[in-house]
Amino acid sequence: MASKHKKAKKITVASAPVSWQLALLGECIVTCLWVSISSCFAEVAQVLCELTEIKDEFSMNIAVLIMGLLFLTPVCKFFWGALINPVHNVALIVSGQGDVKVNILRMVGQLAGALLGTYAAMLLTPVVYQGRFHQLSGGLRDGVALELGFACEAVLTMILNLIFLYSMGAKRKAVTTWVPLVITIINICVGAQFTGPSLNPYVSFSWNFVYQKHSFSEHVAVFWLAPIVGACMAGVAWRLFSQRSSTGVKLKAAKIKSAMTKKAQ
Repeated sequence: MASKHKKAKKITVASAPVSWQLALLGECIVTCLWVSISSCFAEVAQVLCELTEIKDEFSMNIAVLIMGLLFLTPVCKFFWGALINPVHNVALIVSGQGDVKVNILRMVGQLAGALLGTYAAMLLTPVVYQGRFHQLSGGLRDGVALELGFACEAVLTMILNLIFLYSMGAKRKAVTTWVPLVITIINICVGAQFTGPSLNPYVSFSWNFVYQKHSFSEHVAVFWLAPIVGACMAGVAWRLFSQRSSTGVKLKAAKIKSAMTKKAQ
């Protein structure tokens, strides 16, 4: 019976309580670092392609991104479990996990960090290496309708958050680190044909605030509403799954207890 209860615990996102001040500060610091550093990934990939004479720049971009994400994971843990993406906080709130106030304040810190990171990147990066900054906000690819872009961002964000919720409840380090990373890379490869993709409203907003590459309807629908809808769908799905699993465990425990009682009589 104890093993049944252990299985039930796996579907619950558990994290050590963090004060809202530290949560806000951590999100701001890590998001600022990520936005400023990741702004140069495309340029780094281009230089590496020239040095190694590899012609597939997209694959090199993915390789640089993987290295960046591997660097980011321990940094997030050090800064009080920073998430750097508001859609994760939305998924946690909707799924009924985590403190609502802390999650909202984390999102405030993320927005401040994204804006500061964008400003830092533009201030510290030589102009000659800013040639691709305007692409960082994402955008509908040629021939992609607004509705298709919305669906792409929503579905990919939903998948990303389902994996996020699952990985936070897992005990194996390989699952908590590599599964979200692999899904993120797959999402990027798929979404690259449609919207970029963004999957992070704050990053899109901060870069679009500078370059104004999106129309109003595109920015609101595809890069704000779609990720939020996707996160909400993931949160609802996870809550229903958790409730069903928990109910199943309780029913099995009750049956075992009843059988043992009858046997004792």
